[in-house]
Amino acid sequence: MTLEEFVDEQKLAVCLLPVEFQATLCGMAWESGHSAGYEEIISHLRELVDSLRKPIDQYTARIRRECEPDRRF
Repeated sequence: MTLEEFVDEQKLAVCLLPVEFQATLCGMAWESGHSAGYEEIISHLRELVDSLRKPIDQYTARIRRECEPDRRF
């Protein structure tokens, strides 16, 4: 995998997550897999995203609900 392909795969792996989480997860994946190459980093990143996507989506939905203005008026 070339560097360009790696960057593209990395962007694709995190594109559905809030931007605030993307750099942290990419960094964690790098730390876990860089010694084994780009493919291993992407594998770690996908595992992290799969593990955290549902809780992040739930958190996002809760925050949106809590921040909605009171529509009773």
